[in-house]
Amino acid sequence: MSAPTWRDLVAFCKADKWEPSRQTKHAVYKKVLADGTALQTETSRGKDADNIGAGLFHFILRVELQVSEDEFWEAIRTGEPASRPAHPAPRPLPPKPDAGLVFQLRKHLHLTDQEIGALSKDEAVELINEYYSRPRDDWRDE
Repeated sequence: MSAPTWRDLVAFCKADKWEPSRQTKHAVYKKVLADGTALQTETSRGKDADNIGAGLFHFILRVELQVSEDEFWEAIRTGEPASRPAHPAPRPLPPKPDAGLVFQLRKHLHLTDQEIGALSKDEAVELINEYYSRPRDDWRDE
C-alpha cells in the first residue's frame, strides 16, 4: 500500500461520516460512535499531498480513528463507513454507602473500612435495617 497522505485522512473522514468541527491551521473532525465514544482527529491543511509519517499514521489509526489500516483503506476505496465492533458500555458500578451510612456501620456494627468498602449501598442498608430490626436489648452500642 502507498504511504498515506493528509488527503487520504480527509477522504477517510468523509467516507466514515465524520463531522467537520473547526478549521484553523488544521481541520478538525469529530465522530461519536454508537456506544457514545467521542473521537476526534486533525488534518494538516495545505499539505494534502504530503505523506503522514508511519509512526504518526499508526497512532492516528489506533487512538484517534480506532480502525485498522485495512479498514482505513477499505473505507476510502468503497466510500462506506468503517465497520467497528460495538464497544459495550462498561457496566455501572453499584452505588457505595454514603457518609451517613458509613458512620452507622462503624458505630453500630463496628465494621472496618475494608469491610465497608466491599459492600454495595444495598448490602449496607440491609445490614443496618437488620441491626435496627432486632430488639433494642440486642443492640451492641447501647
